[in-house]
Amino acid sequence: IALSLLVFMATACSAGSILSPSSTILYQITGTAKHVSITYQSSTGGTSQTGSALPFSYAYGSAKKGDFLYISAQIDTSPDAGNITVTILKNGTTLFSGTANGFPNIATANGSLP
Repeated sequence: IALSLLVFMATACSAGSILSPSSTILYQITGTAKHVSITYQSSTGGTSQTGSALPFSYAYGSAKKGDFLYISAQIDTSPDAGNITVTILKNGTTLFSGTANGFPNIATANGSLP
């Protein structure tokens, strides 16, 4: 009986039918702008703010279906005519992205994890 249960659990886990899978999420900001002000939804559920030169990345970590993901960046150096792209990636694949060009424009990417 124990062996049958072990075989059943291994089969079910490998098929993903019992455990709800989580995904690795990464926020990225790239572009030619010199500096940006950043606001993002952190993995702890709060909102974080920071400033950074580019490129910028934040490892959100594991997320579950339905989790809300958000990042925005504002070009904050006048008269910077550079561009930015904000991207939310799931296991290396782009889920959401946005772009902006020139001071003081803002790029935003957000959505719920499918």
